[in-house]
Amino acid sequence: MKLIDAFYKIFHPMHDMGDKYSNLVGFKVGNKKLYELAFTHSSLNQVDVNGHTLNNERLEFLGDAVLELAMTQFVYKRYPNAKEGMLTSIRSSLVSRQTLNSLSESLRLENYINAKNISVNNVNIYGNSFEALLGAIFLDKGYAVAYDFVERVFNNTAKVDKILRKDQNYKSQLMEWCQQNRKSLRYELVAQNRLENNKMKFQSRVFVDEKQMGMGVGFNKRQSEQAAARFALKTINVMNKNKNNGRRRPNE
Repeated sequence: MKLIDAFYKIFHPMHDMGDKYSNLVGFKVGNKKLYELAFTHSSLNQVDVNGHTLNNERLEFLGDAVLELAMTQFVYKRYPNAKEGMLTSIRSSLVSRQTLNSLSESLRLENYINAKNISVNNVNIYGNSFEALLGAIFLDKGYAVAYDFVERVFNNTAKVDKILRKDQNYKSQLMEWCQQNRKSLRYELVAQNRLENNKMKFQSRVFVDEKQMGMGVGFNKRQSEQAAARFALKTINVMNKNKNNGRRRPNE
């Protein structure tokens, strides 16, 4: 909680701007209804007078695209000597669901979200709300303000370099292990489905010496393969521990 409180002092302006949404984003908002909608979860089943659904999924869809562009610009500016492949890897790490959920907790978005019967374990609701908030900022103030918000948030609370140090390239680790142990390695895309919010969900599995060692899901093929590789590495670690324990039986 101390880190979050410290972030609040840095990120939020010292004076009260008169409404909670302006205080949250750090500038005077225009259309407050956009921000209200950004935090309206589909679990409420709200509709307008014409029967149209009222929830944040469309804003989340828009915010996802804005975030992709903003983070592309952010990493391009921050890492002027990085090659295209490295920039892509950095961007993927920074817009991962884990990072967005953590950011949302730092922003205390749980105090703004309006939902019904949502489990506290459903942490993705926070990252989704962050994207919806970004979509609202884009519609209200335009891309320049949306980018400034993203840059400010990631510079002040995301601790970009720390995230990148913690990020694990599980595919590279698994490939290195397979090369050292002369094992074959391949990935297979099992399924891809479109979710209700129009995002795609991918499922991949990984084979080591043609034996399935892991399966994973993600919002793109790369994420699903990374998740599968992570599962495989855990499986390999367990197998190695069991093998070592078998060699070191007591009183042998």
